[in-house]
Amino acid sequence: MPKHAGLTLGVASLVGTTVGFLVLWKFLKNRRSHLCSAVDHRNSVILDATGHDADKQCSLTNLKETPKVESSGISVIEKILVADIEIVSKSEEWEAVWLLLKKDLDVYPVLGMDCEWVSVDGKAGPVSLLQMASYSGFCVLVRLPQLTSSGCTIPKTLLELLANNIVPHEYRRHFPVQMKDHNSHDVLLLCTSCHAVSNYYDSNLKQKLAEEFNAPIGCEEGVRLLEDPVRRQVRSAARALLNAAKLPECRKEELISEIRAFYNTEDITEEIMKEAAGLETRIFNETYTPHGLKVVQKFALGGLRALMELEKRWRQHFLDTMHPKHLPQQWSVDHNHRKLLKKYGDDLVVQLC
Repeated sequence: MPKHAGLTLGVASLVGTTVGFLVLWKFLKNRRSHLCSAVDHRNSVILDATGHDADKQCSLTNLKETPKVESSGISVIEKILVADIEIVSKSEEWEAVWLLLKKDLDVYPVLGMDCEWVSVDGKAGPVSLLQMASYSGFCVLVRLPQLTSSGCTIPKTLLELLANNIVPHEYRRHFPVQMKDHNSHDVLLLCTSCHAVSNYYDSNLKQKLAEEFNAPIGCEEGVRLLEDPVRRQVRSAARALLNAAKLPECRKEELISEIRAFYNTEDITEEIMKEAAGLETRIFNETYTPHGLKVVQKFALGGLRALMELEKRWRQHFLDTMHPKHLPQQWSVDHNHRKLLKKYGDDLVVQLC
């Protein structure tokens, strides 16, 4: 192909692409203006009906402050398209955005999340941009490198959305205070998909620990409150007597006898009857021991070293199942263990929290 022909073809392609983008931009601009006009018209009708002046500016503040889906001529998709996007680079910016985001979460506790990172030499680097969106279309872009620059820490409310405890809290909470000084070592940031995978593998290890140390998860022995069959029977009897006037006399006497035996009295007044009808049927299980506490108690019998083995087991479990690629350089499965042994020795009397 002649050189000038190739140049002509390239210029024509560039011009065609530019014109196409201009047409698309014009269409989107007109569409956005149409949506803003519709929102203004709706606000005008609402405010005029209440006797106030209509606000003629195109603003989505009301959508943020009242995150309810209103029956208007604008579809949910159109509302999402015109929703604001907040960019967060500082802790104070996040705190302001979190208040708005939480309002949406109070209505529908669903949060869409996505992450982006920069690839260097074909390898993915640490997450640099976190994207979040609520049901109303309210979108937040968090610039993590800027947020954590200059030694600043990630805000607590954001950390709670992202952080993963390598040693689950149900175990860590019972560790002696000497082992809680550096527990931030076991708090790592994970994306939502990795969170789900990590939780799945964690549940497998919890089940293994439950079997090893006879610390059941979710069965009657591990339930804090138990249903008392006697109290439930008395409550049912009282409710039947109060709400069923056509019961046979023999049945009434049978039900009253149950209430008399429970309250140890022959005189069943209306007040006693109402009290019995509202009786709490759940009682505290005196043999209840939480799964996490029971496991930690078993390890604590071996002293400080044994508890370190439990901590190390969870850390190694994270490495074996998740294969992390962006751990801090100083992160290790036996972090701080030598310091603890040097400071307290093997003879430390372990006092669980």
